[in-house]
Amino acid sequence: MAVFPQLATGATAQFRFEKQVDGRAILNRAMDASTYAAADPAGRRVKWGLEFVGLTESEFGALEGLFEACEGRLGAFTFLDPAANLLGWTEDLGAAAWDKDALLSVAAGSAGPAGEGFLLTNAAPGWGELWQTVEGPANFSYSFAVWVRGSGMVRLRRFAGAESAELEFALTASWRRVELNGALAGSGVSVSFAIGVPSGGMVEAAGPQVDAQLVAGEYRKSLGRGGVFQAARFAQDTLEARVEAPDWIDARVTIESRFED
Repeated sequence: MAVFPQLATGATAQFRFEKQVDGRAILNRAMDASTYAAADPAGRRVKWGLEFVGLTESEFGALEGLFEACEGRLGAFTFLDPAANLLGWTEDLGAAAWDKDALLSVAAGSAGPAGEGFLLTNAAPGWGELWQTVEGPANFSYSFAVWVRGSGMVRLRRFAGAESAELEFALTASWRRVELNGALAGSGVSVSFAIGVPSGGMVEAAGPQVDAQLVAGEYRKSLGRGGVFQAARFAQDTLEARVEAPDWIDARVTIESRFED
């Protein structure tokens, strides 16, 4: 799987970058000169303009290697949108995008400080989990953050295949944001993020957020699909780069993809 690389900082972009979503309408003109216009979902496109300053030779080499492997505009790759939540359907934890253990129930709760709140109740004899899988490299750095409240404990876990990393947090009566950061060592092409509830436990959760970076950003709602674009392409056939000094390279790339809900 070809993937747009992360920098040594764990990020996929530097500020300032640009993101633009374009739409398209279909216009039908009848013989009586009346017209009918409708949005064309298949025509929606998203484009990112990324400027990099001070890349190391290793960082630029990874970018250049992907560009050459894709032959500019020709080949597709996976791009993790730095301006989006990588999780989808974060305002509906009961949506089909979320998997859960059989004895874990999900019900509507009170509004959280960021996003809709949901009550997770576990009737199993062990931990019960609600999780979503992101189609990104398991060995990338990710931050996984959720607003929670209740009594007892809650667990955040990141896993891919047999590899797993987790942290447990004590719940309080007030909302607090808990966060799990880091990368797995494996070479899997997807990674899952889970909210765990102990046996007999009840947890209110809101605003789950996954970023491809070391520290979580502000919560961004995903009312549909998340920010993983598996058919992104370079929008150029020449890689713009300038060597400013040894191990200091500036570059600019433009990436585009279809935008699907």
